[in-house]
Amino acid sequence: MTVPQNDLSVPPIFSAVAIDPDRDPFAAAREMAMDGADPATIVWTPQGDRVDCAVILSPDAALTPSLLVTYVTMNAIGDTLGALIPPVIPLAFGWPDRILMNGATVGGLRADWAEPATPDAIPEWMVLGVTLVMRPASDEDAPRLANQTTMVEEGCVELTPVDILESFSRHLLYWMNRWQDESFGPIKAAWLARAAGYGSNTDLETGGDRAGRKLLSLQVDGSVQYTDGGDETTETLEHALRHPTWQTHRPETA
Repeated sequence: MTVPQNDLSVPPIFSAVAIDPDRDPFAAAREMAMDGADPATIVWTPQGDRVDCAVILSPDAALTPSLLVTYVTMNAIGDTLGALIPPVIPLAFGWPDRILMNGATVGGLRADWAEPATPDAIPEWMVLGVTLVMRPASDEDAPRLANQTTMVEEGCVELTPVDILESFSRHLLYWMNRWQDESFGPIKAAWLARAAGYGSNTDLETGGDRAGRKLLSLQVDGSVQYTDGGDETTETLEHALRHPTWQTHRPETA
């Protein structure tokens, strides 16, 4: 069941659909996409403790190049937070889907798509979900992984999910246009500028099963090369996005 959408201002190319706070926007967007919903629909939920939204997309290329949109989306999140959070708070990306503040995970991306019949086929739909945790759970005893944080704990006490979502929609449109006009080069450069572990001795990601990996390069197809225990490895973006690295569990998709 949807609720009236009267307090989220997005660029005209997007449409915003608000759903009940107890529903998962990512799961709802998947259902809508499979039912033929219009692309550029932003599905979101009006919650106070987190930013939670999903964007329905209609790819125009095969799966591998279409998945580069995850870097586009992370750049939009990075610019959104960079403009809104205190400038002293370090902001970084962990490959392929983590958003880090002060070296700890504050949220990340999810992705799903219609499986193409062949590697060259264009997926019928794609959905990208964005989650940022605004404040700790109301239950102080709720389990939380090490190296996780919230925006309130990092000093962002005045921001609201609506502030972030409205800004994100504008930055997403900007980066989508740059991707269309200038191809992947500027997207790659901007993402690497915030990539944790690139050009330094720090980890590719802090925490999780990727601790200790050092990012060596980002390829034009979205895959990365990294070192892991002294060994050099290449991992594809499609493989990495199958299971979010920043979640303690995957929400139900029904």
